[in-house]
Amino acid sequence: MYRTEKNRDRDRERDRERQRERQRETERDRDRDRERRRETERDRERQREGDREKETEGDRGRQRETETKQNKDKDRETEAKKIITDRQRETEADTETDERREGETETEKETEKGTETETVDLTHRPPPTPPPT
Repeated sequence: MYRTEKNRDRDRERDRERQRERQRETERDRDRDRERRRETERDRERQREGDREKETEGDRGRQRETETKQNKDKDRETEAKKIITDRQRETEADTETDERREGETETEKETEKGTETETVDLTHRPPPTPPPT
C-alpha cells in the first residue's frame, strides 16, 4: 500500500503541476490577446491620426488653392483697373491733343488767308514708331 499511496501522491502532484501549467498558459494567452488588442487599437489610433493629418493637409491645400485663386483674381482686377486708367488717360490726352491741333489748324487758316497754304489734318496721324533697340 505504501507504493500505491506514494504513486497516488505523485500522480496528484503531477496533476496539480499540469493544472498550474495550463493556468499559466491560459494567462499567457490572455496577455497576448490583450497586447494584440492594444496594438490593434494603437494602429487604429495611428490610422485616425494619419487620416486627420491628411484631412488637415487637404484643408490647407484647398485653402492655399483658394488663396492663390483669390490673389490671381485680385491681380487680374488690379491689372484691368490699370489698363482702364491708362486708356482713359490716353483718351483724355488724345482729346486734348486733337482740340489743340484743331485750334492750330484754324489759326493757321486765319493767318494764311491771303496766301495758299496746305493745311494738314493732324487728327489722322500714323502710329508712332517704336524706338530703336
